[in-house]
Amino acid sequence: MDLMVEEKKRYVGLDILRVVLILPTIMLHVWNIIFGETHVTFSSEQSLYPFYENVIARLFGYSGIFIFALSFFLYGIKQHSLFKLKPIREYFKLALLIGAMVSTQFSDSMNPSDPDFFMWDIFSFVLVAYLIISFLALIKSERVLQIILAVGISLFFVPVTFYSKNLSGIFHQQFETALFAVKTSVDSNGWFLLPWIGLPLIFYPLGRLFVVQKSFRKWYWLLLLVGVLLAIVASETFPPALGSLFYEYVFWQSPAYIIARLLIFSGLVLWLCQTTWARGWNFFSYLQWNKNFWFCYILHFGFIDFLSDHQSFFAQNLFYLDWLWLGLFLGVELMAQMFFAITKLYIWIGKFVFRIGRRWFRSN
Repeated sequence: MDLMVEEKKRYVGLDILRVVLILPTIMLHVWNIIFGETHVTFSSEQSLYPFYENVIARLFGYSGIFIFALSFFLYGIKQHSLFKLKPIREYFKLALLIGAMVSTQFSDSMNPSDPDFFMWDIFSFVLVAYLIISFLALIKSERVLQIILAVGISLFFVPVTFYSKNLSGIFHQQFETALFAVKTSVDSNGWFLLPWIGLPLIFYPLGRLFVVQKSFRKWYWLLLLVGVLLAIVASETFPPALGSLFYEYVFWQSPAYIIARLLIFSGLVLWLCQTTWARGWNFFSYLQWNKNFWFCYILHFGFIDFLSDHQSFFAQNLFYLDWLWLGLFLGVELMAQMFFAITKLYIWIGKFVFRIGRRWFRSN
């Protein structure tokens, strides 16, 4: 069966969900990059960040992970990859990821020319996931996709520390940081491949199967029910925290804690794909955060990195720190709208000049 769907079709409910997820993600990035302390050092009378740490981080701590899981799901629905559907646009995304990854190597390293140095981060993870998705897009068999989905789910039934306990010392230190959970005297790592490479292995096939198996779409209520029940009984292994302990809070939790959130998110995504209430909110689909998510995501990191040089200003003006996440969301949206509007204008001018030139050459 051909697993294709109309490319231009948008799911407004998922566009709304992405905005809901990106807002707390920016909020957490602001603290982690500008201050980076293990815990918020301001009191609740001084700043809203104690509330962000104790409440928002607990409710939306996985928002950054789920943003990419949502992208993997949409890639599955539309079969986006390096090999299909607007390859030039996909190559542009790939170039953005590689550029961001190289940039972080130089910005985070004291000696970027050191061949033993490599900073494994979110962009490295997404690049690997994107390459995997490009090969998964070549698979036509529904049965194979179901097997891959099952393999992705099974990865999360193993405690994240299992791999480091049993495989530590076999690989180079930088390679181990990319492969599994590694705890240092300073902090803990995140975005390691085992088990988190299960995200594209779960959500890309999930998107593909959503298109062809209509009976599969009714599972959302079961996923939500089981996820909520499991979330009630699964306790936190690590308390909510920002700064250097945030990765530990998100990536190092118990299998039951992680699986509960994956089930709830999967059920929510399947429900939002089918609900009709979101149709009156189509303006969310016109936001650049939805139309060109990768561009906006990388751009917001650039803004925060620039603002990190003004830490003392925000420490003395906590009101601006509290609401900086909202300003960044709106500012990035405005910059992206201007960038793509100007790009379209230059493309139109180029086409117009080309047509005039072609007519002139033909007439002579």
